[in-house]
Formats: sequence, C-alpha cells, structure tokens
Amino acid sequence: VYTDPPGNLDINQGAPPDFTVTDLNDYLNEKERITASIPLSKGCAWGKCTFCSSYASQYSQLHKEKALEHLLTIHGQTGISNFMFSDEASPLEVLDHIAAGLISRNISISWIFHTRLTSRLSRERCSLYRQAGCRQICVGVESTSDRILKKMQKGISFKQIDEFFNYPDRGISIIAY
Repeated sequence: VYTDPPGNLDINQGAPPDFTVTDLNDYLNEKERITASIPLSKGCAWGKCTFCSSYASQYSQLHKEKALEHLLTIHGQTGISNFMFSDEASPLEVLDHIAAGLISRNISISWIFHTRLTSRLSRERCSLYRQAGCRQICVGVESTSDRILKKMQKGISFKQIDEFFNYPDRGISIIAY
C-alpha cells in the first residue's frame, strides 16, 4: 500500500497549539516550569546546508501578527510563561514583532529560540530580545572551519562565529550545535 505524501498545508491556516486539553497540574513539572513550544515556520528559509534534509521542504512562515496572537493566547489561557520557538531557523522579523508586542504590553515571559547565525542577528536585535524576555539563543554552527563551512554551504564564516560569540554584554545565553 502506497500513501501519497500530504499536501503542503499553509502554516497560517492553523490554530495555536492547545495546551488546555489536559490539566497542566497533572504534569511532572510544576506549571511554572512548563515550556510551551510554538513553531513560527516550517522548513528552512536558508535551505542550502548540504547535510540537512530541511532544504527539500517547502518553507512557510507564520505571519508575525498571528505568531504574537498564538503566544498571547497560550499565555492568557494557561498562565504558561516559558516558551520555545522551535524552528529550524526562527524568522527574525517575526521575533522582532513578538518582542515589540511583549514590551508594549508589559508582558513578562521567558523565551528561547533556534536560528541560523547571520549578520542580521545583531547586537541591537539581541538587546531587543533580552528586553522582551529572551534568555537563550540556539544557533546552528556545525563547524568552526571555514573550509568545512563552505563545503556545507552554511553561508557563514569562522569570523562571524567568533564575533557573535565574543561580543560583550549580550545578556543572553548562547548555545551552539
């Protein structure tokens, strides 16, 4: 029996993840320690890394207003205040909108995200994210060898990695994988 692959579903057609279907007090972690995962995209916008299968997926990104709405809905319905944006490479423009929305509403949450290391992940952006409650950034580095990075088509250099990991006063924990 052969099943055709599913069609490409628009990420913007979906509802926010529903964390109200079970009692959060029944989890092993206390409700205050639960981290809700919210996808902001599917696939990878870069899609060039030779080692990764995400290049074959069709990239789709959640509209920035919908992303903020999903976060506020989950936070409002459940009181969860720890979030992870669980993407191959969280879209920075969407994170900018979320950060600005949290700051303007004076909402105090804690969040982390995964993304690609690019020059667009600037000190100013990190400062905005920190102000909005970001506590950790996970970046895919894979190698610190320029030769390997080029073969992998990562689109970054050791110099970029070194500068990102060594600028002072970022205030956000960085994890490389």
